[in-house]
Amino acid sequence: TSVLPIRNGEKQFLTVANDENAKILLPKNADISCEVFLPQVLYAPVEKGERIGYALFRANGSNVYIINIISTEDIKEKKKTLTEKLFGE
Repeated sequence: TSVLPIRNGEKQFLTVANDENAKILLPKNADISCEVFLPQVLYAPVEKGERIGYALFRANGSNVYIINIISTEDIKEKKKTLTEKLFGE
């Protein structure tokens, strides 16, 4: 699991995780790499199970597997106070 900052939410951070465990059969001396694609910042609302990003696995330079990274929780949009509504945040 990882944690990402979230704006305009009832919480300041969102916990994310992969949606499955990967098992990939690869050649013995394969050059393996993984690149993770996630936004710098998220904006509420976010629903549990929502796709936030993905991880791309490569072997010898070729794409071999993609795993979705999803939200592990719901985060509602923060309700603004009257002052915030009138004058902004």
